[in-house]
Amino acid sequence: MRDAELTEGINQHWQHQKQGYLGAIRDLAGLAQQKPEVTPDETDLTQEIEGIITELGKKLIV
Repeated sequence: MRDAELTEGINQHWQHQKQGYLGAIRDLAGLAQQKPEVTPDETDLTQEIEGIITELGKKLIV
């Protein structure tokens, strides 16, 4: 009788764990289907680099 109770307890625990695992997998699958929104990058890298070089040049001269 004790073995049957232990077996039932183990089975119930596994069923609970399995539902948790399956839920996590479903959540991940849902995230994978959502495409991220791409925001345009309006930064002018050339201008940024030139600005940094200019600032460095001013600090080196002083």
